[in-house]
Amino acid sequence: EKVHEKKQEVKRIIILSIVALCLWPVDSFAGLVNVSYEGENLSAKNLSKIDMRLNYMSDFYSGFEVKETIDVTLKVFKTQDEGYAYMRGLYPNSTQYRKTTSSSYFGFGVAGVYMPATKTAAILGIEKGIDAGLKVIYHELSHHFTRLVFGRRNPPIWFNEGLAEYFEHLVYSKKKGWISEFPELDKGKLRTMIMLDELNVRNLLDMSHMEFMSRHRHEGQTYYSFSYAVVSVLLSELSDDAFRDFVGRMVTRPTDVKTSDILAAVFPGGFTAFESSIQKFIMNQ
Repeated sequence: EKVHEKKQEVKRIIILSIVALCLWPVDSFAGLVNVSYEGENLSAKNLSKIDMRLNYMSDFYSGFEVKETIDVTLKVFKTQDEGYAYMRGLYPNSTQYRKTTSSSYFGFGVAGVYMPATKTAAILGIEKGIDAGLKVIYHELSHHFTRLVFGRRNPPIWFNEGLAEYFEHLVYSKKKGWISEFPELDKGKLRTMIMLDELNVRNLLDMSHMEFMSRHRHEGQTYYSFSYAVVSVLLSELSDDAFRDFVGRMVTRPTDVKTSDILAAVFPGGFTAFESSIQKFIMNQ
């Protein structure tokens, strides 16, 4: 029993050491990235994976001006029901958490929710698989960074979800570095949309949050993938300066200016060229 306790103590020290690595200076953010872990214990190995991904994220987002300390809480729940009950307690008047079972809203796998008011990324159902759970963690942490860039203004839903999907599917190799791998199933769904002439890029860019989520849930769960494709093309075909310029224009745009018009102004060749690039990206994957 004493040996077991000693091993547990060593494991605890290692985990705390890995968590400490999540505190590092980021000059462009004028502060610290500070991640607090709550809920289900994550192994030192998995904490290290999260730390590695956060380093890449912080490097990516460091090109944007964020004038506050980056504090985020990562709250991990073993089951969806536990996480669902927690959020229902926070938001008792929200209709989205009134359903009797979490699966009716979140599905049956690992799910995640980012709550900007408390700067908390909640991961539901980590028992369903740690690999899937880590992907959801990366997705939700991306929402935290993106919202910091946009400040008090909500980021366009396609941009918020597209970047989150991009970071969720990142894979690292010593030979190629970081590459975001577009899932084969998602490619197939988007190709079908192209064949049915349902891939309307302009509508996606100008869509409200409510319409986006409604279409995503009722039209084959494709709109996250659609957004992922759009973000991937922007990242591959715009220079770093042009991409930052585009994001800056979205952050400061007047309410009567459409996102699609901003993109048309910054993308080489205009909106028609952008639509063509989206189709090539999807069909050539």
